[in-house]
Amino acid sequence: MRAVRNTGGLTLLEAVIALALWMVLATGLLALWYHSGASSSGLIRQREALENARIAMDGLITNMQLASEIDLHTLPGSTMRRLTLTQLNPQGRIHNYVFSFNTFVVEGSPRQHLLFFGNNEFARNIRNIEMFYIENSHMEIKITTACEPPLIIEGSADVRYKRVSTR
Repeated sequence: MRAVRNTGGLTLLEAVIALALWMVLATGLLALWYHSGASSSGLIRQREALENARIAMDGLITNMQLASEIDLHTLPGSTMRRLTLTQLNPQGRIHNYVFSFNTFVVEGSPRQHLLFFGNNEFARNIRNIEMFYIENSHMEIKITTACEPPLIIEGSADVRYKRVSTR
């Protein structure tokens, strides 16, 4: 009687064990890839929101410095609803620049305000802008982003020589 030699193939039990290990490893790698992708997209969104808030802050301060008159309409708690800046152009004509929030959102969706400068979208991903007028001095500005966790940028504009009305 001749002896039968093993030629190196897997038995059925070894094949099932190898397949199960491969599935566990593949599922773990897929979960790791998904988790790292979700966190990096969160960082991208947070970076975009921060950059947009900086642009909004720079634009607000620059235009406040150029304005001769400022009309600030806030909601209770100093939340900005509408900001009108009146400027004279080099020809002496008056121009009004209006910043306002578009708060029309579908009910149940996260609220995302858009800040408009004239007819152009000026900044997005802003949850809130608060302004505090310090009599005959400056306006404090606080911008809160709409990302999680919310990022806050603070600034101020010198308005000592401007006509400021608040309501």
